[in-house]
Formats: sequence, structure tokens, C-alpha cells
Amino acid sequence: MTWAEKCLALLRWKKLILLNTLVVAAASVVVALLLPAWFLSTTTIFPPEEEELSLRGVSPMASTAELLGARTSLPVWATMSDVYAAVLRSRTVREEVIRRLGLVEVFEAPDLDRALRTFAKRVKVTVGPEGLVRVDALDRDPRRAAEMANLCIEVLDRVNREKRHQSVRQARTFLESRLEQNRMDLAAAEESLRYLQESTGILIPEEQLKVFLGASADVHVQLVLKEVALTVLQSQFGPDHPERLNLQREVNELRQKIRRLEVGEGGATPRRETGGGGASGSGGRWIEGSSGLDLPLAQYPGVSMAWLRAAREIKVQEAIFDLLTAQYENYRIQETRDTPTIQVLDPAVPATYKARPIRWLICVSATAVALLLSILLAGALNGLAGLRERSPERYQVYRNIARELGVGRMLDRI
Repeated sequence: MTWAEKCLALLRWKKLILLNTLVVAAASVVVALLLPAWFLSTTTIFPPEEEELSLRGVSPMASTAELLGARTSLPVWATMSDVYAAVLRSRTVREEVIRRLGLVEVFEAPDLDRALRTFAKRVKVTVGPEGLVRVDALDRDPRRAAEMANLCIEVLDRVNREKRHQSVRQARTFLESRLEQNRMDLAAAEESLRYLQESTGILIPEEQLKVFLGASADVHVQLVLKEVALTVLQSQFGPDHPERLNLQREVNELRQKIRRLEVGEGGATPRRETGGGGASGSGGRWIEGSSGLDLPLAQYPGVSMAWLRAAREIKVQEAIFDLLTAQYENYRIQETRDTPTIQVLDPAVPATYKARPIRWLICVSATAVALLLSILLAGALNGLAGLRERSPERYQVYRNIARELGVGRMLDRI
């Protein structure tokens, strides 16, 4: 059968096709007019800035998503905008919006869970390719739609602030305890150095060593001069000269003093006379002829190393103290800061024009579908008419089936 013959066959059913199409078109117009109008309000926010991303070296919003239990699977390449979107979809944000706007009654939901499902259908959160987060709210009331979108951003900002304050508070509390421990360590290091200075007399190792070596050199020079004088006196006047005993005694004393300075043998070490300097001896004076040290030269390297280690410990603790103090003050400032964490690009406003239904689209679509189905029905009926002429037995079978379905009268009209 050619196309022309098919068209001629369908013309036999033109009344059926036209009637069905007109009835459906009229019904679609009535339905489109009866459908309630829905209004769409949209708000857009900027992606989070870098300042907001690094409070503890990691993103606070990532912890926020975990805190809220956002049931979402973010890919490894997810941005902070995706995290914001996940928080907006979280149950915490949705429940807060529903509670504040009384949407359980508005949605005529039997319980909160059913209201959450309806809210998820009416409020959509998307992330654009440029990173902007968009919230679309759909409702029959244009003002309520704008309130839903704006309130979602407001709750997101509140949640973000609470998480920031919580993170900062935890960090500040930890730094406070660590700073107190550092003060104790610093005081212990200072006390250790003070005790070492009092027990050894070492205040500045390099300077005191210079004084020590100078005093030791002076004693050696005096010893050499006395020994030369003693030798000359013995060679000129003999060992029985009365001055020889005095020189020999002085030479022995100088030798004993050198041993005392170098190895600490042959007598007590030089002692310091304390005045009004208290335990530290800051007001004391040194006995004349002493090197300025309370220990022999042989013990000086070990004691000097202990002094350097004690001084280094103080410097380390002071550096830690400065670092912890700076961070502690910074977190105190962060804890009291209450600046917004969300930058809104376009706030939601009540829509003037409805977003749906698109009435002309409903009418055109319904009419086109009715026309197509009517043509298919006409084609099927035309095929059955030809089957009645070619095979009455098979036609009778289809007729019995049609009667069982309650459309037998339509076949009788063929």
C-alpha cells in the first residue's frame, strides 16, 4: 500500500481523529487554566575565599559537612563550593528552614520526614562551572519562595560561623594549655641556668674564660720570674741565704696556685665572697687574685657545655613562647570575630512571573499527542477492517477480545 492509499484510508476516520484531537485540546486548556501557578526564586553566592578555608590548615567546611552528617559522596576533586552545596542539602539546614517558616503545615505533610522530602523537591542546590553556588526555591507563594532561598543561605552562614567558632575555641583552648606548660618549662630552664651559674660561677663563658686565661698567664709569668730570681740567688749566695727561703716559699705558692687553677689540686678553689646579692650572688665580689671562676680549668669544658645547653634550652622555650603567644592572640581575635562567612551575589526576590505551568506548552503538547494517538488508532482500526475481509476467523478472535475489554461497539462500527 502506497502512502497515498494510506492517507486515503485515514481520511475515512477523519471525524474520529478530529473529534479526539479537539476534545483533548479543550481538556488541556481547561486543565492548564486550573493548574496552580508556581513561582521560582533564585539566590547565588560566591565561592568561599581562601581566608575562610584555612583555620587549622584544613577547611572548616569539610569538617562542617562531617559534623552535619551530610549524606553525600563528594569526589576527590570536589571544591569548597561542592562542600557548601552538600551542607545546604544537609538535614540540619533543611530542618531549620522548615521549622522557621512552618513548612510542615504549608506542605500539608503528616510529619517532618514527609516535609523534608517535599522540601528537597522544591529547593534545588547546584554548583556552576565557575564555582558559584545557586539555590532555586519553588513555591506557590512568590514571597515564601524568596524567603526559602534566602533562609537557606542564612542558615548556611550560621552553621559556618558556629563551626568556625567551635574550631577556633578548640584551638585556643589547646594553645592556652600548651602556653601554660611552656611557661613552666621556661621557668624550669631559667632556674636550671641560675643554679648552674651560682654553683660554678660561670656567667658568660667566653668572657670569663678570657679573664681566666689572663690570670693564669700572669701567675705563670710571676712563677718564671721568681724561679729565675731564686736560681740567681742560689748561684751568688748559696742555698743558705735568708732571702732564698722566702723566694722558695713564694715559688711553691705560685706552683700550688697554678695546679689549683688548672686541675683543682693542691688546695681549695677560689671562693666568692657574697655581699647583699642574695642567693644569686649578683652583689658579691671576687677574692683578689682569683680568675673569676669557682672551678679549675680541667672542669671548664664540661661545665661550659652544660651552661650552653641550659642557655640554648631557654632560647628554645622563649621561641616557642613567642610563637604560641602570637597564635593564641590570633585565635582569640578569630573567636570574637562575627563577620559573615557567605558573600551573596544575587539575593532572592519574589518572582513577578510564574515559572510553571507553561500553559501554552501543555496545550500544544497535549494536542500533538492526541493527534498522533488518534492517527495510530485510526490506522489500527483500518487494519482491522482489512483483516475482516481477508480473514474473518482472525477478525472474529479480535472482536471477541474487544468485547471482553468493553470496546466491541467500536469494531461493530467498522
